[in-house]
Amino acid sequence: MNETVNPTAADRSGQARLHRETEAMVREEAPLRFAVCAVNEAENDAAILVWGQEFPDGRVEVVPDLSRVRGSFRSVDSLLRRMRACGDHPLRLVRLDPERPPTTPGPL
Repeated sequence: MNETVNPTAADRSGQARLHRETEAMVREEAPLRFAVCAVNEAENDAAILVWGQEFPDGRVEVVPDLSRVRGSFRSVDSLLRRMRACGDHPLRLVRLDPERPPTTPGPL
């Protein structure tokens, strides 16, 4: 026998609050996206080497595009130092998310 359970108003209110809190938490903790590009000004050319995510604690995760660099780094600066040591062209950090969006969870 199947029973249909209708949540009470209090249950629905608690669920809505939890959803708002979860969304606010995700916005606060979301990584900022960026790419590191090699720039060859003499040939007027550039290429994406890695795609990255920077977390609120400064930690960075990257995946390769044209580079073999992959993994975790303590910061964007440590990633760039590693990549500069391995490359011939100047690097440019391009941020897709220039800053953390403000968090507005609304009424809880």
